[in-house]
Amino acid sequence: MHTNRFMRILIISVAMLLCISMFCACDPDWYQGRRPIDQPGTKWVCEQYDLSFEVGEDGLVKNGVFKTEDGEIAFDFSWAVGTTNVIVYDADSFRKVDEHTIDYDTLFSGDCEFGRKEFEIHVSYDPNDYFPDSCILHFTRTDNNK
Repeated sequence: MHTNRFMRILIISVAMLLCISMFCACDPDWYQGRRPIDQPGTKWVCEQYDLSFEVGEDGLVKNGVFKTEDGEIAFDFSWAVGTTNVIVYDADSFRKVDEHTIDYDTLFSGDCEFGRKEFEIHVSYDPNDYFPDSCILHFTRTDNNK
């Protein structure tokens, strides 16, 4: 009788351990590998609104430039993990408030659609009125990498 009880506890424990392992092994970022930053050594251009940026070999945005009527603004992206949301912010405004907090000035934000050769940002927040309502920024990959 003690053997049956021991076996049942053992089976339940192993099943729980397997379930916990499966949940911990899941990658919560469904868009990993699809965003431009996941394609090192690439260059992206939005000709309609004069934005461009490069992705370095380290996966970081380099030379993000947005040309406006008032001049050029250096920009970077903040991607929301596991979603298609992105915030485009003024790279010169980035500041570390404390050990766990950062702050920056948002230029615009929205939802993205990703592809290997192009991606779009459907602008939903534009506090500086850079774009018309319901604007879609279409970026095309202009480098020669596959």
